[in-house]
Amino acid sequence: MRIFRENIVSPENLFVVKAEEFKFNDFPFHSHPEYEIILILESAGQRIVGDSITEFIAIDLCMFGANLPHTFYTKGLGNEAVKQVVIQFHENFLGPGFFDRKHFKQIKDLLQRSSQGIVFTGQTRLTLTQKITALVEKNPAETVIGLLDICICFPFLRNTRSYPAPDFLTILTLMNQPG
Repeated sequence: MRIFRENIVSPENLFVVKAEEFKFNDFPFHSHPEYEIILILESAGQRIVGDSITEFIAIDLCMFGANLPHTFYTKGLGNEAVKQVVIQFHENFLGPGFFDRKHFKQIKDLLQRSSQGIVFTGQTRLTLTQKITALVEKNPAETVIGLLDICICFPFLRNTRSYPAPDFLTILTLMNQPG
């Protein structure tokens, strides 16, 4: 399976926060160098992360690490229309080594854990829905503070599960090398 390669955050931006609406989602299986937090407010379908295919419903909250192949698919699966908020950022969006400092150990651990993908369930996703949706309306400086606030909350919340098997990423990398 080929992976579509995407680059999202331009050099003049620290990160991207956007609200999106689609009639359906059939975006190809893809990866990008940015970390990604996706909150699906309305829709239902399949979430594909690495070697895992699972169902998702509205108020689905995930975090994907850099270069982790993933997609959501809704076309022909019932509730096709998608309304979502997406946050995308590089690990060093606040400068090289920023998250290596002891003050941000929980965020560094979160970023490392997201390399396999994290799905937030139960009360966790409900707790963060308001904070994530509010980022869309904030001014640029407030979005930086808001994103840090969200990332600080994640490690202390329960109801999470990780994807895929670690060996899958090695196999997929080998499959997608030229030659």
